[in-house]
Amino acid sequence: MNRKSKLKINKGEEFKIAIKDIKDGDTIFYDQYKQALKMLGTIVKTSEIIQEKEQEDRNEDYENNIIAFCWERGEGKSSAMCTFIKSLSNIDEEILDDMQIESESIKNTYFDEPIIIDPSQFDNVHNILDIVLAKIYEKFKEDYEKNEEISERRKEELLNQFQKVYRQVSMINNQSKMLDDEFDYEGNIGKLSKLGESTRLKTSLKKLLELYLEFRKNIGNGKKKGNHQIIIAIDDLDLCSANAYKMAEQIRKYLILPQIVIVMAVKIEQLELCVQERNLIDFEKVFKA
Repeated sequence: MNRKSKLKINKGEEFKIAIKDIKDGDTIFYDQYKQALKMLGTIVKTSEIIQEKEQEDRNEDYENNIIAFCWERGEGKSSAMCTFIKSLSNIDEEILDDMQIESESIKNTYFDEPIIIDPSQFDNVHNILDIVLAKIYEKFKEDYEKNEEISERRKEELLNQFQKVYRQVSMINNQSKMLDDEFDYEGNIGKLSKLGESTRLKTSLKKLLELYLEFRKNIGNGKKKGNHQIIIAIDDLDLCSANAYKMAEQIRKYLILPQIVIVMAVKIEQLELCVQERNLIDFEKVFKA
């Protein structure tokens, strides 16, 4: 990096997350922001291509939508992540030009208010899908109450989709209930529809996000933009070791969607240990069986 950077530490804030302005030019994470914006441009462009093909009834898998800041503890990855997602709320073309990033896709994309997730909220009851769904619903309810001109039809359509996704998430969370339904020796064929619902969660969530982003666009958020994306930010995914594997699996299964960009701060070595721990537990169960 040829440019000079300054590191400023305010007394009393040594261990707090420092959210800066990328435009300042003094950031020590300039190269990391540049790399992250390049990745974002690729993600958004791929998202546009996937959605165009889906309109033509050509379904394709969406491979990746994750940007990760990976460093050791205390090296500033949380500060870098928070500064990066803050800059996306109103991306400045001067930043892109300064970093020599030619991405019309980024300039033409409205990034909705980020959903910040604290992994410490996860336990045996709540998971990442619950929290994402709850936060999206909270924003929808707040917007609807402030905008009386929104039609009842649009409101009901979104509420019905929220209810559908919540029902499917609830079924996945209740694994023991799903197992009872799967091995129903009394032959209640009506339970087949419930089992089918749980397998359609990703499709239902995708539809919900489309309706939600269209709703946000119609009330004036990013109306001039052609593409809309939701930012999901996860800080220190690896710290919640008991549920890190489960959270990572849910991201892979359900949140790799064209409407979502996932930004996380994580220590890769710690996350690898969480995966190894989970594998050892699974192997132990196999050996006992």
